Amino acid sequence: MGLNLVLWAGGLLLMAVGFIQARGPYARYQALRATDENFRRYDDWRGGGRIDEKPGVTGADVMRQHLRAQVRQWLFVAGVGIALAVLGFLVR
Repeated sequence: MGLNLVLWAGGLLLMAVGFIQARGPYARYQALRATDENFRRYDDWRGGGRIDEKPGVTGADVMRQHLRAQVRQWLFVAGVGIALAVLGFLVR
């Protein structure tokens, strides 16, 4: 009886921490995407062609990769929490 309660509590804790920690990087990622889309719309309105002048990896691309990695990491933690909670039901 005690082991399943520990698994449930640990699972809920990991789910809460994972989802809460993933919200920040995900919000920054969405804001960065919105800024990029805004720039592309403005460039199209101005006649286009300015975006393709500088090929290569930009600082925004690196930041997007970093934010995606953070979101994946915290969602993995939440997934482990879900697995622990399910395991708590199976251990009964």
